[in-house]
Amino acid sequence: MRKNFFKKKLATTVALAMVVASLAVPSSAQAAVATKIVKQGGAKAPTVLYVGTKGTDYGLSKVVKGNKYTWTTSNAAIATVNKAGVVTAKAPGVVTVKCTARDSKGKWLKAFTQKLTINLRATSINVGAEDFELAMGEVKDLNAVKTPAKSTDSVRYYSDNTKVATVDAKSGVVKAVGVGEATITVYSKATYKSATNSKYNKTDSVKVTVKDGIQAVKQTTTNKFELTFATDQSEKLTKDNLTLTDADGIKQVVKDISFSTDGKVATVEAYLDFTDGTVYKAAYASTEKSFTASVGAVASIVLGAKTVQYDKATDLDLKAFDKNGVDVSSKVDDWDDVEFDYDDDLANIDWDDEDDVWQINVYDYPKTVNVKATYTVYDDNKDAEVEFTSSAVIKSVKEIANLASSINYTVLDGKDYNDNDDVDWDKKEDISTTLPAEAENYRLFIKAKDQNDDDIYEYNFDSFESSDEDILTVSYDENGKDEEDTAVYVDPVKAGTAYVKAKYGNTTKLLKVTVGSKAKSTKISVNESTISLSDSKYLDDESFVVDVTVKDQYDNEMDYDDPVEVNHKSGDSDSTVLKVEDSGDDSSLDNNQVRFTMVGDADKNSDGSNTFELKLKDKTIKVTVKVADVKDFKVTKVGLEKSASELDVKAGEKASADKNVKYTVYGYNKAGEKVTVVKNAKVTFTFDGDSIKDGDKGTKIEGVDSSNVATNGVVTLTALQLAGVATGEVATQASVGTFKVKAVVDKEAGVKVGITGDPDGGTYKVGGTYTASLKVTNSQTKPTITLDKKSLSLDDADDVAEVIDQALKIKCVGKSTDDDLEVVKAEFVVGSKTYKEVENLTNVELKAGSTVRFKSITINEKLDSGVLVQHKVDFTKSVKITE
Repeated sequence: MRKNFFKKKLATTVALAMVVASLAVPSSAQAAVATKIVKQGGAKAPTVLYVGTKGTDYGLSKVVKGNKYTWTTSNAAIATVNKAGVVTAKAPGVVTVKCTARDSKGKWLKAFTQKLTINLRATSINVGAEDFELAMGEVKDLNAVKTPAKSTDSVRYYSDNTKVATVDAKSGVVKAVGVGEATITVYSKATYKSATNSKYNKTDSVKVTVKDGIQAVKQTTTNKFELTFATDQSEKLTKDNLTLTDADGIKQVVKDISFSTDGKVATVEAYLDFTDGTVYKAAYASTEKSFTASVGAVASIVLGAKTVQYDKATDLDLKAFDKNGVDVSSKVDDWDDVEFDYDDDLANIDWDDEDDVWQINVYDYPKTVNVKATYTVYDDNKDAEVEFTSSAVIKSVKEIANLASSINYTVLDGKDYNDNDDVDWDKKEDISTTLPAEAENYRLFIKAKDQNDDDIYEYNFDSFESSDEDILTVSYDENGKDEEDTAVYVDPVKAGTAYVKAKYGNTTKLLKVTVGSKAKSTKISVNESTISLSDSKYLDDESFVVDVTVKDQYDNEMDYDDPVEVNHKSGDSDSTVLKVEDSGDDSSLDNNQVRFTMVGDADKNSDGSNTFELKLKDKTIKVTVKVADVKDFKVTKVGLEKSASELDVKAGEKASADKNVKYTVYGYNKAGEKVTVVKNAKVTFTFDGDSIKDGDKGTKIEGVDSSNVATNGVVTLTALQLAGVATGEVATQASVGTFKVKAVVDKEAGVKVGITGDPDGGTYKVGGTYTASLKVTNSQTKPTITLDKKSLSLDDADDVAEVIDQALKIKCVGKSTDDDLEVVKAEFVVGSKTYKEVENLTNVELKAGSTVRFKSITINEKLDSGVLVQHKVDFTKSVKITE
């Protein structure tokens, strides 16, 4: 019995113990899992801290009374922690914070850890660029810099106008995508996705201006290159706003600009061939691109495949290229020596002497002709002949439909424009679709491209027809197709709009022409609307000439048949004090000029403004003439005045007066009134930095002595000399450019007023250096020279004068070559010698095999007045003399 009792008691005890154990173990495990590092107070422990912020207080989620807790970090250089668990960020990096628990006896119980990331915010950020410009399509890499450099902030870029410029948010690469302005802002943010409006962010920005400038440049021929743009520039790019310079900065003259269909590629043609190896720079819209010219020896030839109309001579597309792929065909003088291999039962290939081109005539259709071209040259380096070959397939068809594209047209006065060569298609003044109501002999000019991309003109078109003959009629020689002199006349009937239906092969184009009302004056202007004149007793008849300009509704300046009508509307200055003259009073004045001159005594006049009404062509304009009644004759300052800032030295057809500028050095009183002319001023002129004297640069300088002292205080620079030029003599025109004038008044010598004993006179110690400038332009239309024949026989021309007469075509707007244009001199090369004298036109012997290489030709143009204007026209073409 005792034994059983013991066993029963033992079993009960064990069972109880197991129950207690089963309850105690889970409770202890749960406590171990729950205890962790938290922010003091129980919140979730921060895992990211920032350098520079105050310490963050960490603790345990549960502590046991009697236990001891110790705090440490894995790297005190990154973060420190005190015994209370306050962590302070020191440097960017990753650190582990550990809290170790021990019992009251120091026995290790458990360690709790927390991984922390320490970040360093930026104090500033610099976008790394000043405001900049890009051309369309260009890119720029922004490299923003954070301070301090070890900052862990993320950098992100934004554009406020993605239609103008985009930016890669991470890399900072800016790309220009549209014309305009955009601001690129860079943010230094805690993280890449942090809000941009956080007050802790740092920013910087830069402005980008996108201009649709030049994207790329590529030379294509000896005198042509292509400019590539991102958008259509056909209405913007002109010869006037494109600048082409060589390595020395010398401006090269642009002859023509043509555009691709979309206007994004411009082909620019220069007057002169490029020089091999020379760097040229094209500048436009604040962008510029350079290319190194290549004009080398022939390295290959290319014969182009072509479809031709049977039984019709058609030009072969044969070109020569140098080693850089530049078309140097124009430099090949012996194209006619090319040999062809083909089936002569199918076709014939022959050289066209008139156009200097190989032509093929396929006898029947449809046929396929295999043609091989061989061009042989002598290579001096190899001391042997070198052959270049190219093959192409020429196919014949019954008929090729003519097509016209890129059709440009204008209606112009036939008296001024003799043929299409006279039209400058890039000049706004030459493009007009309006026909004046009283127009006579107006012509329609057309420039277009055919299906072969060759130029065609109005005389190549098949027919023309007016859509409304009650408004506009069209007339032309129907039998004159393809004849260069065939004119298309458009005549107005009444005001309105009509269309000229122009047909070329399978292309019909309606050309809108507006017949305007009769020309009438609509605008009037003057060169100076307010004039100041002084009646100082020390000034002799001070005067000023007012030029009046009247334009019609078409913005054309009108002819002036009668003098300006002048009416004195207000003011006290009568004719005894203020003299007014027009062309009826003084023949040296043009009909649109009025001269105001002070002639009266100061005692008879008072200060004030006088208003004059000037009437010309039924239009009126007011001019104010301010008169100063000078009482104070003490000179306190000196100044230089000029009668004009710019002169156009174009000589009019009937003009006879000089064009000049007067420079006067005045002494002024303290009120700014002119007291006297300073007669001891030393006046000098320069042009492009070089000093000039009377006669230099086509000028006449009057009024200075041998020491450049203005003897009478007034110095005149004449830029166009017509007065006294007899019929058949050449007028003198000043060089185009900027002339600078400098007047020096010696302060020690001072300004002398009056004569000795004059109570109002004296010498005043004032002086200094005073400058002005004169811009000289020349809108005189130059003759154009084209090469009509590349070769002449010795029988046709045995001197250079005959070469010019037979091989060149010289034209000028409104002029006849025989009567009004005369070649008087030329610069040219024959052999290795250069000739430039007048007599060389007739005394240089030409031989079979000679080549005349022209550099320039000097031409005299006869004006209606009988006076001649001389033009030097650059012309770099060659003519070969044959047997």
